[in-house]
Amino acid sequence: MAGIGRCTSRGSFYGVAVVVALMCGTLNADASVVRYQSIADLSRAASDVVHGVVTARVSFRDAALGRIVTRTTVRVSRALKGGGARDVVVQQMGGSVGGVKSHVIGDCEFRVGDEVVLFLTRHGATHTLLSLGQATFSVKADRAGNKFAVRDMRGLARVLGPSQVAPPGLSRRVAKNGEGSFMLPALFDEVARAIAK
Repeated sequence: MAGIGRCTSRGSFYGVAVVVALMCGTLNADASVVRYQSIADLSRAASDVVHGVVTARVSFRDAALGRIVTRTTVRVSRALKGGGARDVVVQQMGGSVGGVKSHVIGDCEFRVGDEVVLFLTRHGATHTLLSLGQATFSVKADRAGNKFAVRDMRGLARVLGPSQVAPPGLSRRVAKNGEGSFMLPALFDEVARAIAK
């Protein structure tokens, strides 16, 4: 239940929708709730969209927030949107400090060496993920060397906004592992088209 409180979309409509959905048993209690966003939605809403490799990760207790936070450095190989910095620092709630571990359900845990595509919101010198695992793609390669991007959205429940229409196949329940796979060039093209509009 704690994960839901941290990740519920802003606004009374969304809060009511989440409570009603939970009462009706349509959402998993072990899920963070985010508003459904297409790739076009994510592309337009993000301040930065980057493709790169994780080079560092550090967790610490933030006295101002009273919580453990983790900062992940990503070496940018391609900036699809944003200032084109060589490195971006992504801050997330959770991490491991002194044997104490916390994690936001539905958020991703990066590892050094991971190749990723991220949809980010800038906050001064750091960035945050626009929508937890929904805004995070891991880049993999098949045996032929073709690269593809895949999202792991376990632990996320996506709900529609008041004016949204459900796309085919969208489940209001927790999304399945791997939902939302793209060949990497196709994802880049999708982002470029959305930004150009």
